[in-house]
Amino acid sequence: MTHLDSLYYLRNRTDTALYLESFHYERDPTFSTNADFKVAKLLANDMLSVYLKEELEALEYEKKVSDDPLPAVRLTWQDSKTDLTELIYLLPFDRRINLAIATLTGILIGFILPVLSVHTASMHKGFSLFNVGFSAGVLAFVMVCILKSFGLESESVMIWREGRPLWIVLGLYGYFLLTFLFGLYLTKGNLTGIRKIWKHPGRAVADFILMEGVGSTLMNMALVGAVCETYILLVGGDLSGPVVGAILTAYGFAAFGAHVKNYLPVLCGVFLSTFLNQFTPTMPGLQLAAIFAVGLAPIAGRFGVLAGIVAGMLHVAIVTCTSQMYGGLNLYNNGFSAGWVAIIMVPGLESFMLEYKGRKRKSENV
Repeated sequence: MTHLDSLYYLRNRTDTALYLESFHYERDPTFSTNADFKVAKLLANDMLSVYLKEELEALEYEKKVSDDPLPAVRLTWQDSKTDLTELIYLLPFDRRINLAIATLTGILIGFILPVLSVHTASMHKGFSLFNVGFSAGVLAFVMVCILKSFGLESESVMIWREGRPLWIVLGLYGYFLLTFLFGLYLTKGNLTGIRKIWKHPGRAVADFILMEGVGSTLMNMALVGAVCETYILLVGGDLSGPVVGAILTAYGFAAFGAHVKNYLPVLCGVFLSTFLNQFTPTMPGLQLAAIFAVGLAPIAGRFGVLAGIVAGMLHVAIVTCTSQMYGGLNLYNNGFSAGWVAIIMVPGLESFMLEYKGRKRKSENV
């Protein structure tokens, strides 16, 4: 215990002179403290020291350590499955050679993508919830450029089912209702947690389960999922496979930063943009853009409703162009677009807010 514990371990005590971590853009002053990550590293180092000593003893005395060993690292294909399929069939070799090249490329991507994702997070500062989608888009674009340099090109294919089967409509609403009721049961009818979630800006990393518990998070997930499905039905969209998958994706990200309050402005921005541009809400790309716009919810949560609406409009403009950049080799087109929207908007919004706060302080001191 020291006289500085109040600065080290209490929330809402931001001190940039003390907080020297490189990922300060992820820090949420209502959740993190100045020194919580340093303490976590110290504890992790202690645990690592104990583990290494046990391993050394096991080697010295040729005995097996009693504790379970660290889990083995499994190399998996980290990019979209379309990349793997395209590489198998696109290359002008025997299928066995194509498969070998695709496998080696997949292993290489498995090494590159996690590292690339760490760096891309600093570009949008946590204001896009689809960070891996953004990094996957960057990597897919590079891969397409390499393939084109060898005269190999890939073309995207549209497979889309129209209609809104009643069993899917009722099934999704029923699933969301059961999720909400189960969350309400876990909280014993207390709605305080979900109200606190709605006050959070949603900037990554925001683990609502850790912050407000499972029950409140489940209720929030159910509401976001219901909002997505209701929007599709109201605009006359389709409950096709991609749309249902997008709805369930938004449902999942409601545990990681998205909630009704910060998502609705962005969703409205996507819809309002159709009155100004050449697109319609029922276009397949626009249906997906509306749902996946949930990735930009932190912008509305941090900078307000107007910023969220503008983010939704900008997302539509970008997402309809980026899909042509990689010939269908990236399934995370909306994540790629959301990353660019955050990169474009956040610096200007932060600069404006700093200037506004500075002038407000001066006026108050006068």
